[in-house]
Amino acid sequence: MIALIIERKMNRTKLAIAVIATQIFSTHSVVVHAQVLEEVLVTARKKTESLMDVPVAVSVVSGAAMDNEGITNLEQLSSQVPGLQVGRSALASSIYIRGIGSGGNLGFEQSVGMYVDGIYQTRSRQFTQSLVDLDRIEVLRGPQSLLFGKNTVAGAIKVESSNPLPGDDFNGYLIADIEPEYGTARGTAVLSGSLSDSFAARLAFRYQESDGYVDNVYIDRDVAQRDDTVARLSLVWQPSETLRFTGKLSRTEMESVGIEQTNPVVDSTLLDQTLAGNTRLITTQVVGAIAAFATPGFTAGTGSKEYDSWTGNLDWAPYDEEETESNQASLRVDWELDQLTFTSLTGYSDFYFEQQHDVDFHPGNVAGGISTEDVELFSQEFRIASDFDGFYNFTAGVYYEEQELQVDANPTLDGSLGGVIGQLPANELSPLLPPVPLSALGVNSAWNGLVLASLDPANAPLIGAEQINIYSGVSNKNDNDTLAIFGELTFDLSDFLFLDVGGRWSEDSKKTNKQVQLGVGAPGEQTVVIGSDGVPTGALDAQNTGVVAVSWSLANAYPHNQNLKRDESHFDPSVRLRWHMSDDAMTYISYVEGYKSGGFNASGDSSNPDGTPGPGTEFEDEQAQAWELGVKTTFWDGRARLSTTLFRTEIEDLQVTSFRGLTFVADNAAALISQGLEMEGQFALSEGWEVGGSLAYLDSEFDDFTTGSCTIQQVAAVGIVCNQDLSGERGPNAPEWSGVVYANYEQAMGDNFRFRFNISGAYKDEYFLDGDLDPNTLQDSYVKLNARIALAGGDDSWEIALYGRNLTDETTYTFATDAPLSAGIYGAWIEEPRIVGLQGRYNF
Repeated sequence: MIALIIERKMNRTKLAIAVIATQIFSTHSVVVHAQVLEEVLVTARKKTESLMDVPVAVSVVSGAAMDNEGITNLEQLSSQVPGLQVGRSALASSIYIRGIGSGGNLGFEQSVGMYVDGIYQTRSRQFTQSLVDLDRIEVLRGPQSLLFGKNTVAGAIKVESSNPLPGDDFNGYLIADIEPEYGTARGTAVLSGSLSDSFAARLAFRYQESDGYVDNVYIDRDVAQRDDTVARLSLVWQPSETLRFTGKLSRTEMESVGIEQTNPVVDSTLLDQTLAGNTRLITTQVVGAIAAFATPGFTAGTGSKEYDSWTGNLDWAPYDEEETESNQASLRVDWELDQLTFTSLTGYSDFYFEQQHDVDFHPGNVAGGISTEDVELFSQEFRIASDFDGFYNFTAGVYYEEQELQVDANPTLDGSLGGVIGQLPANELSPLLPPVPLSALGVNSAWNGLVLASLDPANAPLIGAEQINIYSGVSNKNDNDTLAIFGELTFDLSDFLFLDVGGRWSEDSKKTNKQVQLGVGAPGEQTVVIGSDGVPTGALDAQNTGVVAVSWSLANAYPHNQNLKRDESHFDPSVRLRWHMSDDAMTYISYVEGYKSGGFNASGDSSNPDGTPGPGTEFEDEQAQAWELGVKTTFWDGRARLSTTLFRTEIEDLQVTSFRGLTFVADNAAALISQGLEMEGQFALSEGWEVGGSLAYLDSEFDDFTTGSCTIQQVAAVGIVCNQDLSGERGPNAPEWSGVVYANYEQAMGDNFRFRFNISGAYKDEYFLDGDLDPNTLQDSYVKLNARIALAGGDDSWEIALYGRNLTDETTYTFATDAPLSAGIYGAWIEEPRIVGLQGRYNF
């Protein structure tokens, strides 16, 4: 069935694929003297295996390759891995594999599990952290529930740092990178070696600073200005050949000023509708639109101004500052006992992220706020695996995890409405607003009433228009515990045929205390006016207290103090049949199930007016069922390898967040089907040349999604409370075609020098950047070219290189959405432009 569906959509590309295949296989005649490809080892199944033997769709990027191109995080890497999308957005990072990912609600866990040295990373912001001294990154596509557990319905990313080796002499390297156009400088130092015959240590350190690649013309400064520091200490003690201890301590500090957010689209027709009296837009959109368009020079960031930014809240300094602190400790014990291997992995991590940000996405000082995430995690896994010579083998284990998570958000609205009130005469604004008294307005018109009250001199004491900033304080304190038992049996049906049958039982318990209180004051300087119990504090008089309450009722933010709890349990089966057709070829077919846990809406807008939990307070878990057919083969006497994967994943009860003006609604409203074909190959053409690439076709669509959030154009036509039917539509972050090709060349130049050259090209088809599939958030297809040329010493003790990323200077984005309170203005997070860097490396 999968093949039939895909075949109907591939007709137009058959000729191109045939040509590519012909070119690849026609190289047979020129590789007689080629070198053998180096074997790639992975731990995708939590044991060391050859990439060509592991029955999982996995892509591997070495740490050395990342260093060579100046890549320091997953966002920079994702454009080179088909099917992977990683980037920043307004509230969280955006992570998708095969078109499957999570929305921006901070209460959502991820569809892609990330593991650094085996330890789970719980928050999306951890996906965009700086990385240093890596052995490799493995991107596992498709549900990985058996060995990795919950929140891997799309796949898993395994980040493996380098380890010291007992017995090695002291060694290490120094790397210095300069990317002058945007003031980026980076230094890396690694020292490794043995302290005794059985004990070794490795210390890695990196510091990076950058002026940023976006020109914020509003505040006359380049952004984002960043300082990143990453350090890791790794210790290995191997008292015997059968016992090994590996301990790691790491710390990451990241600080930045400004964000890479621009305005790629400004649709003035929606403002024109507002001015013409379209009350569907007036009710929530007029204020910010007028404030932004009234700013001299404000326009869409198109043409030569794509990297110009207008974001800023000048009255609320500091503006758009971010701070990240992260610590992680782990201890792994591997003990071999005859035909059994026992593994213990203990992990602890704490992660803190604070952002003081402008959330109206334009120069009007309308909305801003402070948000923080603070999480502590402890995990323990015990695992035992057999290596019998008989009919069967097994892997079994138990996993325990506990999290303490605090998520706080303090969105603030400027009482001067971006400077509109107090700057423009009342007679210029009053025609835009329905002339009705505040008491006669409904929820959707409450903000209009607030504006009218400000403009009416008789009501001036009611609002204190230019002084009051109203805020909603949202606090979510979460305790999350997970217990899982898993196991897999492998049956040797013959010398070539193997059956893997397993399952994982998991139990999740979540407790949340959620509080919302309302107040006044600039970000970081607020005074509580109405407590979480709904009782006024007396900080303001009754009239102004009422204004605060009415203002936030527009966004469905009501004071509340809720203690919530949910428990869920799952059993996820896994079945896989493997056929080793020869020593160099293997095929497999698998069926797996997985889940992403449910939880609670972290937004402050899901309460009923009386403070009780309202619709959207709680969302259920989502489930995945996936089939996969894979073929992996090595040929041409080890000079070439090729992997092909055919897949289909069905997601039920997909967790989605609908953004409606100022309101976020979390729900299990959709079903999604992701299916397609992936190919990946490497070819050693000669002693000096290696070429390769990957190609991915993705057919991703909502199978059932009748309650999708409306675009702002639909709001203008229908009203703020509307839905659109997205059933049958392609989901966001799901390019139909994507691919990568590369070529590496290395040649000795006598005894003293070596010449190296690398070039790669990445293509991605067009795809939507927001869940409402607004045409203004469509990312065009693109080709990005990376290259590197280097001269090294004959003994490889030194190297000087010139490298470039995105040499085609493509303008691409990781997320885009229509700005709150401002009809027709879009905010988007822009990726780096052309980057050229100079690198020096010394190995010792």
